[in-house]
Amino acid sequence: MKRFFILFATVVFCGLNILAEERVIFCEQFEYISGGASEADMIKVRSAALKGISESDRATFIDATKSEIGIRRGNTTEEIVERRQAIKALGATHIMEGRVNSCITKHETVKIKDKNSNKYTTTINYTITLTTIESGEQKIWNFENSYDGYDDKDHVYSQAIEKVYYTVYGNLRYYWPLYAHVLDEGFSKNGNKMKTCCISLGTADKVKVGNYFYVYEVTQIAGEQVKSKIGEIKITAVIGKHVSRCEVKKGEKEILTAMNNYFNIKQRNPEQAIPLQIKSDVEGDTIWEKITYTAGGVAALALGTYAAFLEELGGEGTTTE
Repeated sequence: MKRFFILFATVVFCGLNILAEERVIFCEQFEYISGGASEADMIKVRSAALKGISESDRATFIDATKSEIGIRRGNTTEEIVERRQAIKALGATHIMEGRVNSCITKHETVKIKDKNSNKYTTTINYTITLTTIESGEQKIWNFENSYDGYDDKDHVYSQAIEKVYYTVYGNLRYYWPLYAHVLDEGFSKNGNKMKTCCISLGTADKVKVGNYFYVYEVTQIAGEQVKSKIGEIKITAVIGKHVSRCEVKKGEKEILTAMNNYFNIKQRNPEQAIPLQIKSDVEGDTIWEKITYTAGGVAALALGTYAAFLEELGGEGTTTE
C-alpha cells in the first residue's frame, strides 16, 4: 500500500517527545476557489480539520476566526512579520492555512437487481499548509477525499467531509510521531519469544489502548548509533503516567534477543547500553467506523484500521516541500 503522508526523520534519542500542549496551531480561516467549491464547503472542511487537530493528541489550536489577530491580515512584508509575531505572542508555534480547490458531488443512476438506484459520489480536493513560526519551515499537502453511496446524497457529502477529519488526524500523527523506549522490566516471555513488554509512554503522553509502535534495536558501530527495525507492539493497557503494557505483534524472537543483548551490554558497560527504542505506527490504529449503505439503505458497520482507511481515500495525496 502506498503511503502518502510525509514522515519525520528518525530521532536517535528516545524519549524526545513534545507534549501536545506544547504545540499550538493557529488555524487561519480557509479559502476556497469560487466555481469549484462554496463558502459552506470551506467552513465544513475547516471544521473537520480543526477536529482532526484536536483529536490527534499531537497539538492544540487557536481558532483565528475568534481572534482579532486572525481578522487582521497584512499585505506588506512588515505587516505580515508583525502579525506573525503577534500570533507567536498568543503561544502559537505553528500556523495552518487551507484552501478548498473543489467539492463536487456527482450523480448516476445504476441498476441493482433490476431496480434503478441513485448513486452519489462526493470528491473534495484541498490543500493544507503548516508553517513553523520560529523557522518559517513549511509543509504543503494536497489531498483528495472521496465517498460514494446510494440514495442519501447528504449522507455521502457528510462522509466525504468526515474523511477530511481522518486525513488531518492521521497526517499530524505521522508528522509528529511519538518516540520512547521499551522498559527493561515488566515483560513476559515464552521460551525464546517475547510475549508482552512495557514502554515509557502513558497517560501523560495521551497514548491509548490499540496504539501500535515499531520496535528498534540500536547498536554502536564505528562510534555511530545504528537502528534496525525488529518488530511491532500494540498497547493493551495504559497503566501509569509514563508506562503502558504492550503485546508483541511481530518479531517476538528478535525483540527478546535484542533485550538479552541489551542486558549483556548493560552488565559489562552500562554507559554503552541503549534501550530498545519505539516509534508510533499510525497505520495500525483502530480509529474509525466504516459505514457502507447499500441500495436498500441497510447499513453495514465495521471497525477498520487507519491503513484500511488510507486505501479508500480515493487518490494518492501529494506533498510539496
